[in-house]
Amino acid sequence: MKTRLLFFGALGDALGRERDVDLPPAGCSIAALRERLRADDEAAAAAMAGKTILASIDQQIVGDEAVARPGQEIAFFTPLSGG
Repeated sequence: MKTRLLFFGALGDALGRERDVDLPPAGCSIAALRERLRADDEAAAAAMAGKTILASIDQQIVGDEAVARPGQEIAFFTPLSGG
């Protein structure tokens, strides 16, 4: 199922504001999603390298162990990225 990822701050500037990805029905961890983005896209790998990138699910900041499921709002952003 397609799920929309949102990117804010410097990530949004580098990668665009949003993109759709397929997530398995059971979901996947934020850590796995980060790794998938880095592996699938050189621009994402460069934009996420060596930086503190926060993640949120349904507008709540979460850690890498959180599970993102299809249909949820998933966002990645740098600290103090504004709106």
